Formats: sequence, C-alpha cells, structure tokens
Amino acid sequence: MLDADRGRLEELVADQLSYGHSSGVIQTKAQFVDVIINKQTIYKSIVLSEPSTVIAGNNAIVRHMAAVELRGREKPGPPKSACCGVGQQDGRWKLLGAAGLQELNYPRRREDLALLDQRATAFLQREKRLIAGDRR
Repeated sequence: MLDADRGRLEELVADQLSYGHSSGVIQTKAQFVDVIINKQTIYKSIVLSEPSTVIAGNNAIVRHMAAVELRGREKPGPPKSACCGVGQQDGRWKLLGAAGLQELNYPRRREDLALLDQRATAFLQREKRLIAGDRR
C-alpha cells in the first residue's frame, strides 16, 4: 500500500476481495488496487499493533490496531482504528476481506470490542452469502 505497486497488491489480495474501510466505503479488488495505484489515496505510513490471528483450515481471521497516515488529507483520520481481516490460503495467503472500526477510545472498552466483534461477524456472514451467490 505504501509503495503503490500494482503487481504486489494484486498478488496479496484475492479476486473476491471485499475491503470495508473504517469510513464505511466498501471496495472490490479492482477498486481497492486502482485507488492506491492512481494515488486517490496515498499512504504515508501504516503502523500495525496488537495483532491476533486465528487459523481455521485454509482460512485465517486477523485482528489488529492500525495507525494510518495519509498524504493530502484535509481532515485527519482517527489516531487508531480496529481492523479485522479474513485471509484465505490457496497456495499463498491472500486477503479475502477486511473491515475497520473508527475512533476507538483508549483504553479499550468492552463495548468497543463487542461492537468490533458484531461488525466482523456481520461482515463474514455477508461475505459467505455473496460467495454463495446470495445478493441480498
């Protein structure tokens, strides 16, 4: 994301990618890659912390905190966002889905973690329906 390398980005994300930003924007693989490559969003720095990973067969759920600095943004984003990603292994690990939660208060509150879990669960259920062809 920092290097804006199309080949590397396309290699790291699944064709079925659903990337949900903390702003509420949801992107497909093509949209996600194009926004970065065309410099509509320019990442200056990304610092990940507090990682946790659960492996379930060929799938993984990864949670972490992210501090992201964007170039040229008039209004700064939240200092940290909680993120949940879903990876799929098909020879290599690829990002299949991601969801962010903005403006998490520190120290973490149980309500914030519960909300993140609810959003992650809803996201995963929606992705399963979409993969199965259910568009509702």
